[in-house]
Amino acid sequence: MSAPATKPKRYEVSRVAIWIDRAMQRFIKIGGIGVVAAVFAIFIFILWQVIPLFSTAHVRPAGSWELPTHDYLTLASDDNGEMPYLLDRTGSLCFWNTTATNVAHQFALPLADSETITATAYHARQREFLVGTSLGRVFSLIVSFSSSFTNSAWRVEPDVHIEQMNSIAIPGYSVVALDANENETHRLIAVAQRIGDTPRFVALPFERQHSLITSNAWTLGERVDLSDQLLGMPTRILIGQRADSIVVATDNDSLQYFFRSEHALSLLQTWKPFEGSAQLAIADFLFGDDSIVLANTRGENKIFSLYEHGGQSRLFRANQGISPARHASPRLQPKSTQQNVPDRRWTARLSSLRHNRISALGRRTSVHGTTRSARPKKQRDVVSR
Repeated sequence: MSAPATKPKRYEVSRVAIWIDRAMQRFIKIGGIGVVAAVFAIFIFILWQVIPLFSTAHVRPAGSWELPTHDYLTLASDDNGEMPYLLDRTGSLCFWNTTATNVAHQFALPLADSETITATAYHARQREFLVGTSLGRVFSLIVSFSSSFTNSAWRVEPDVHIEQMNSIAIPGYSVVALDANENETHRLIAVAQRIGDTPRFVALPFERQHSLITSNAWTLGERVDLSDQLLGMPTRILIGQRADSIVVATDNDSLQYFFRSEHALSLLQTWKPFEGSAQLAIADFLFGDDSIVLANTRGENKIFSLYEHGGQSRLFRANQGISPARHASPRLQPKSTQQNVPDRRWTARLSSLRHNRISALGRRTSVHGTTRSARPKKQRDVVSR
């Protein structure tokens, strides 16, 4: 009987190769299961993030702080909502420390002893205050912030650049309303003053040209006196972000719309937004400066937007109304205080700030200030934007 044939050694598989093959099989199985598990984990995470979009938003109070008693005019905040700041009628700009609940920084306008602020305008995009005084002076305040880590703590430091704008208004006469806006090549400033019982309303156009090397300074064009076209004393002036339009609210509760074409600044429209004896309380731009939101002392709200008219110009037309708030009448912002609330996350009792309280609303769950407040009903009478 012949002996069984033996395999040549070149056909034998080494123990190391067998071990590596078995290890790789297990590794591939584990890797495949891991990939499938990762895909399911990503799906669960995305679903977890999407589910809240189908529920209502909630805002919870993060705290409130008592303010010193002053006649505050404007409330604003830094981009992160960490340091609100308020401007009062005496020209003091206070930056509030929400951690220590005190005034962290304070800047003062160089006002005379008997001089007070009579008109303000604030642009959140540039963080710029435009301030008019009882002596006919106009100031520009530009706010900037710097942040740093000091002793393992996050610190926000404000700075204010104050500049007096000369030749804007007539010295000695109170400024009752003002505003300014600009784009890359045009800037428009409008100032209204009270001279006796007569309004003086002047628009100042500026232009500049850019080159590849330098940026030229603003050049003042021809002043435009629109006083004879006003129907009353201006209480609020709004200039669009394209620096080509002016909306003026007057003390007889009417609005006048001026538009600057290539040749002149002319009056295009005059209308009274509300019927009856209720006074106009709030007027401000909404959504790209093509719409205006208005409110009166009865709590009625209307939105007017620009529409094509006759194929040549655009005029304002009412497109939405909101029913009066239940406790609106005594709590709305008075026209005389010129108050603005540009920030979306800070609210305050700004009806003359009789309660002098500032409140922070929770996490960033609100969009354009449209979510509900989690505060008690008696604290919901706020001016918010």
